[in-house]
Amino acid sequence: MGSSWQQLILRNFDGAVLDINHGRIKVSSALAAGAWAVRIAVAMAVAWGKKEAIIESDCKVLVDLLQPDHANTNWTIQAIIDDIVSLSVDANYVFSWCNRKVNSCAHWIASNSRIGLLSFISPCNIPSNLCSLIRLDL
Repeated sequence: MGSSWQQLILRNFDGAVLDINHGRIKVSSALAAGAWAVRIAVAMAVAWGKKEAIIESDCKVLVDLLQPDHANTNWTIQAIIDDIVSLSVDANYVFSWCNRKVNSCAHWIASNSRIGLLSFISPCNIPSNLCSLIRLDL
């Protein structure tokens, strides 16, 4: 089992940052890391009381597995998928793929997490260079 970084940015419909979550997690694969990040995103949306949300991931395989009409399973992450589905049962969450090349915010958070620069980051205290990336991602 290796460790991986997960990073999430929760935004409202205007793109304003509501919350940021990042950290190192112990998982068996990059697919498992992506699934865990989506699970955290869904849990955050539930905690915020959001009944509708678009949850983006740059992992196309994972997004495909989360589509309502998808019949295949992946046993390596099935427990996490089951959690995501269970948490989503009373909500209308859309799981969408975003190209990794345009996912600059997640890349910035991951890079700066590794070197310890994000210990005090919050929606009220976002570094200016991350603010610029957030505006570009809209």
